[in-house]
This record gives sequence, C-alpha cells and structure tokens, in this order.
Amino acid sequence: MNKIPIGNLKFLILALLFGIVAFRFMGSKYGGPFAEAGQAPVGKIERTPWTTSRVTGSPEPPHPYNIERAFPKLTFKNPLLLTMAPGSNRFFVGEQAGKIYSFPNDPNTAKADLFVDVAKDLQGWDKATVRNLDALYGLAFHPQFTKNRYCYVCYVLNSKTPGKQLADGSRVSRFRVTDTDPPRCDPSSEKVIITWLAGGISATTATSTFPPATPPVPTRLTPWIRARTSAIS
Repeated sequence: MNKIPIGNLKFLILALLFGIVAFRFMGSKYGGPFAEAGQAPVGKIERTPWTTSRVTGSPEPPHPYNIERAFPKLTFKNPLLLTMAPGSNRFFVGEQAGKIYSFPNDPNTAKADLFVDVAKDLQGWDKATVRNLDALYGLAFHPQFTKNRYCYVCYVLNSKTPGKQLADGSRVSRFRVTDTDPPRCDPSSEKVIITWLAGGISATTATSTFPPATPPVPTRLTPWIRARTSAIS
C-alpha cells in the first residue's frame, strides 16, 4: 500500500476544512441547508396575490364593439387593395393574382363584377422576355376621373429566364375606364407610365395614390413628386 506524503496529507485536511466552512457560510447567506431559522431562501420569495384589480383584456379593456362583415355575401381571394372611384358609389377590390372587381356600396350585394383581369386581358408585354404576371399591387383613380375616366394600375411581371429579374418588370400603367354600368377597364388603352426593376416592390410600398388637394409641407422630394404627378396627369 502506497503511503501518502505528510505534506500532501496536510494540504488535503486544510482543503476539507476550508470547504466545510465555506459551505456553512454560503448556506446561511443564500438559503442552503444551514440557513438560519426564519430566513427566507433565495428564489422562494412569497408574493401577495393581487385580487383587487378590475382590468380586463390585454393590455386595455376591449372596446364595446362587435365586428360584422360589411358585405357578407362577397368573398375574394388574397385581396390586396380596396378603393373607390371619384363620383362613384362602387368599391374596387384587387386580388394578388391580377383580378380587380367592383361592386355597389350595398350590404345586400351578392355579386362582384369583373373590372379587369391583368393576368389575362393585357397582351402588350414582350413575349420574348415576359413569362407571366407575378402580382397585382395597386389601383388608383385620377382626381378628375369623372372627366377623363383614367385609372392607374401597379403590377409586377415575371421573367422567362429563371432567377433573372426584368429591368422593367415593375410598372405603373394608365388605363381608360368605360362609362358603363358596371364599369370596365379597357386593356387596349394601357399606357405604361413608369417602370423599374422587378422585385423592388412590396404590397406596402406599391400603393398608388395622388397628392391631396391641399399642398403638403415642402420637402426635398417635392420637385420629384411634382414631376411624377404631372407626368401621369
């Protein structure tokens, strides 16, 4: 049997004594098995239940309203926009796949009328480079729509080349609307107003609008906005 050197034995005894002292000290300070009587252990703080609050909902109480469908007989697939034409009592709804519908502002309306199907009705694309419609994103009517019958549609095209984005794939085009009931968008009247790289657009940034009648506060973009507005008027 090997004998432990005296020096090593003394070191082990001192280490053991130090461990015992440290264990007792930590236990009394942080709620260990040697904590003093009546001392609350760490991590077990008792909380007084709060039973007097009358708050409901999260974070504020719910409003005293009920949500109802405005047009319960109508359904649409992936609608991205809702607008009205000046001087008209009809709503216009655009679906992501390219169809735009219109319907009277009447809760009893049972059917929406097709305004235009961008994916099928438009034929002015370069068939050598364009594969199909990627998505419809925006619709706006000219402020003087009752006089000129102009509307503006924002949409994006897919390239025939996989992985390639068309340099002019995102675009805003002007169309003329028929003076019929229900109204129809004339696909043959398309005039491309502006184009940019396909994919550089989203549903939140592609909303087509016109400046308000009251001039906004001038900014560095004011000349650019005026130029673009005059270009599509």
